[in-house]
Amino acid sequence: VSLMITKEHQDWHTDMDEYIAAKTNLFAHQKKDDIAIYFADNEPSQEIAGASPGIKIPYFASPGAVVKDEGVIVVGDPETEVIKTEDIKLIGDHNLQNVCAAVTTVWQIAPDLEAIRKVLVSFGGLPHRLELVREVDDVGYYDDSFGTNPETAIVAMEALVQPIILIAGGYDRGISMEPLVDAILEDRVKHVIAIGQTGSKIVGLLKEKGFKNVTTGLNTMAEIVQTAKKVSEPGDVVLLSPAAASFDMFKNFEVRGNEFKKTVMAL
Repeated sequence: VSLMITKEHQDWHTDMDEYIAAKTNLFAHQKKDDIAIYFADNEPSQEIAGASPGIKIPYFASPGAVVKDEGVIVVGDPETEVIKTEDIKLIGDHNLQNVCAAVTTVWQIAPDLEAIRKVLVSFGGLPHRLELVREVDDVGYYDDSFGTNPETAIVAMEALVQPIILIAGGYDRGISMEPLVDAILEDRVKHVIAIGQTGSKIVGLLKEKGFKNVTTGLNTMAEIVQTAKKVSEPGDVVLLSPAAASFDMFKNFEVRGNEFKKTVMAL
């Protein structure tokens, strides 16, 4: 399965072409009876799956799983209704993409509607993926430490409807923070707590564009969370979605997320 492909790991790969080529190896060695599933709305995903000699099936397009305008997910040709989107436990439009990828895949192996629905109404996501840690004084604290590039941070922001206190920044992989900054200006972000190596980049771009509700210079998760609590108001959410890797301050994204959760639980 090739999900949405975005610019990532540019500290390791020479360029985007090499990154795509590395993923293409997963598909190029399939056999003609194997199945390659890809995201119909993403050209790199199409390109990667296109290297497979196997059967190619899109999602977000028929005969794979599709979200219909009336708020249902269907799959197959002829269409079979799978579930209403309002009944899915995962939040955010990006997760509807992931749901469609999973449904499309399972449908090729064991088209069991009851089993599929049971998972979709109960599965709340993996740790550190837009995970609600707890609410304190009517403020929700979300751990999205897995959000290690601007695109993932943007979809996390878009998934939440409340005003956002955003914790962003981390290890510098040479990826532009411009898309993140543009999304901050367009979205409901009230305050940005900028951390790590890319924090200064984010702050510089924000100030250039007139956004001044920024805190910098925090070095521990305790300082970060306490500051977030101080600047938040009832009805807000605090979102840790760094748009960067963790290696400048933490061993990995799990450690970063666990530190955040531990500190939030201690409030």
